[in-house]
Amino acid sequence: MLGPTVPRVSNQQKISIGVTYVIVEESAPKTVLGYFMLATSSGSA
Repeated sequence: MLGPTVPRVSNQQKISIGVTYVIVEESAPKTVLGYFMLATSSGSA
């Protein structure tokens, strides 16, 4: 569980987490769309 004892994240880590998040956000819709199309075409949701 995340509580008050969350380890402090340095600025450098925050930057790389932010960059990773943006990359995921950019690529996620295509992945989800591709998976959805694959699932619908194979007949199982």
